[in-house]
Amino acid sequence: MERNLSTAGFFERRKMQKEIAKIEEKRSNFYQENKALYGTTPQLEKQRDKLVSEKIRIENATGVTAERDRVLQEKRDAVIKERESRDRYNTERKAKRLANPSRDKDEVSL
Repeated sequence: MERNLSTAGFFERRKMQKEIAKIEEKRSNFYQENKALYGTTPQLEKQRDKLVSEKIRIENATGVTAERDRVLQEKRDAVIKERESRDRYNTERKAKRLANPSRDKDEVSL
């Protein structure tokens, strides 16, 4: 709307300015109501931090985090074992390939 103000005529410009003023008033009222209800951003962050710390305290007291950490460690161990077995398999294949080269290639067997 503000971009169209420069190209509009006098009466259209006045009408558009009134509409813009109404929108700005609604927006400021909305922010004022939310500020009254919920407080400012730093207050909201403090409240969120309190809730997060309370959640962590409850999880620690009930052992939920300990169980979650145990499950995550089991998953990590499984991934490590899988990678080790894959690496071992690839190493064995490479050793066999070097010991017994294919007949198609002109390689000298050591």
